[in-house]
Amino acid sequence: GPNFVEISAVYGHTEKVTALKFSGDGKLLASGAADGSIKVWDVATSTVHKHLIGHKKKVMDFSWSKDNTLLVSASLDKKLRIWDVVSGKCFKILSGHTGGVVRCSFNPNSSLIVSGSTFGEIYVWDVKTATQIKDLKRFINSISSLCFNTDGTSIISGSITGLWCIWCMGTETCTQTIVTDQKSIDLLPTGDCIVVATYTGRLEFWNVQQPTVNVSRIISYSGVKNYVATLISPDSDDLWVINKAQNEYGLNIWSLNEQRLEQKLECHIDRITCVTCHPTAKLIATAAFGNDNMIKIWKHEVLGHSRT
Repeated sequence: GPNFVEISAVYGHTEKVTALKFSGDGKLLASGAADGSIKVWDVATSTVHKHLIGHKKKVMDFSWSKDNTLLVSASLDKKLRIWDVVSGKCFKILSGHTGGVVRCSFNPNSSLIVSGSTFGEIYVWDVKTATQIKDLKRFINSISSLCFNTDGTSIISGSITGLWCIWCMGTETCTQTIVTDQKSIDLLPTGDCIVVATYTGRLEFWNVQQPTVNVSRIISYSGVKNYVATLISPDSDDLWVINKAQNEYGLNIWSLNEQRLEQKLECHIDRITCVTCHPTAKLIATAAFGNDNMIKIWKHEVLGHSRT
């Protein structure tokens, strides 16, 4: 089962950390703060690799390119920025949203970016030209979740009301809508299965190819309602679902196979603001309210093995 231990605590932001995202290889961690500052950390050494300065307001989301050299950031300043992580330079600014940008995601080959705003806008951008190439039908409410499917032919979006859509990239139409008391969406690293974590503590598994089929088990968390964060696939046989504890200071890690709570992590002395999980490197990063603006990195260790 899961056995996460704290491997580092890093300081560097002067304001609250509002976004975290591991690179695809698990070697780097991007963090964004309420003042618009971004730092890229080297996970192995817990040191700042690059400072990325440019956003004027809170950073809300990140996405890494397939080769881990580009980082796109979304901010409430209504802009997206594409950064060269090697040089630390911002080489593209994507402008056009009328609301603050809250979600962003590269497509699988990193040629396109999809972004969503507080006004429900969903735009698709060409990375090379930094131009907006698609404007998908506007939701009424803020976008809460946004990603491409694994082959890049569809976009999956969720709004804060629980309406979520699967968009066909070719026709720019919504091919499927599903209404749920949706909290967040994750695309499983194993394929075109999406997990919807709901406000009532349910996990729903949907097949993107046949979205009318509710394809897997459902867990109901007793006593935990709101804070399902994300998940890790440690191997093909199990899924670990991670959510905030009821006091929001720690994390609970559940096994889907065992359908039980496997580990309680005491993380911070204040409420957690953001959590990111690396699906294959078995890493978790957390940040919380509080004066220290600390980021903690947690790693899964096989029981009986010492830290390397």
